[in-house]
Amino acid sequence: MIGGNTARHEPYATTPTPLVVLTHSPTLTDLGSVALNPQARIAHGEIDLLLDDLRDSVGPGTSILIEAGPALITRALELHAIDDLYLSRSDLLGDPNAPAYDLANLLHNYQLVEEREASGGSFRRYLLAPTTS
Repeated sequence: MIGGNTARHEPYATTPTPLVVLTHSPTLTDLGSVALNPQARIAHGEIDLLLDDLRDSVGPGTSILIEAGPALITRALELHAIDDLYLSRSDLLGDPNAPAYDLANLLHNYQLVEEREASGGSFRRYLLAPTTS
């Protein structure tokens, strides 16, 4: 699953698995190279309902991969819908009009398990922390 902005800016003309684009766009033709992908389909609505539908369609034990920007990832983290998060951050300046988000607060239920610094950014892996009863 990817968001509409990710679809517009990343090369998704081919993918090894089915691709769902969560977007407000009415057609795939508005979404760059993803329009060429025969495995792509558009979904509209809320991420929680879409994830429920995807879980039902792929069956238990099958991973659902998400690549998205801050808005979609923020909502998925709020729902605890991500159990294994690979986060790459770039030192490049992004959209100055993008909404701010509190990453530390969003990740308070996650444990940092891997961290690498690289030229121009960083890579971190977080796992959803086990809940205590």
